[in-house]
Amino acid sequence: MKFRLLILSLVLAGTFLSFSSCKKGENDPFLSLSSRKARLTGEWKLTNALWTIQSGSDIVTYSYDGTQMTQTYNNDSYNYAYSETLSILKDETFTSVVSEPDDWFETIMVTTTINGIWYFVDGNKNLDIKNAERVCFQATKETTSFDSDTEIHKYEGTSNNNVSLILLDELKNKEFIQKIDYEYTNDSGDLTVYSGTKTYTLK
Repeated sequence: MKFRLLILSLVLAGTFLSFSSCKKGENDPFLSLSSRKARLTGEWKLTNALWTIQSGSDIVTYSYDGTQMTQTYNNDSYNYAYSETLSILKDETFTSVVSEPDDWFETIMVTTTINGIWYFVDGNKNLDIKNAERVCFQATKETTSFDSDTEIHKYEGTSNNNVSLILLDELKNKEFIQKIDYEYTNDSGDLTVYSGTKTYTLK
């Protein structure tokens, strides 16, 4: 009987470790029956966002409520329509669609569709990042629709570096949160800091 209980305890311990090992992001669920790949694949929509870009004393804030993006600089705010969807497939391909006003003609919406491949990135002790805590989206085709015009760009080859790297702060079955944490210093020593989060909900 004691031997059977010992075997059962070892099995349960192994099961617990396999579940808890799925926790990578800081706010991931403690226990999940689905793999990270299974949780990440799906049809996603950006539903909430808040991030800032600070350079010296200048701070620009972007906030999104699911339909409108608000850009605030000092005491001036500007609202505009915005939408972003992200289709992440099990075959490790993705499609991203962003719709927003043109920079010069604000009444004209520009839709940018990006197709490509995605994969989890290994961890790094120096950056204190775990395996599969980051995801790389590598574009192979970009289509921009502006009014009646369409532009198509393709990116090919094994050295294709047209990539976007995101850090997963939270990954659940129906929601994931991208953490924005980036700093840039130019040749003059000016520091620009990007920080915030973007929340995607399963459609």
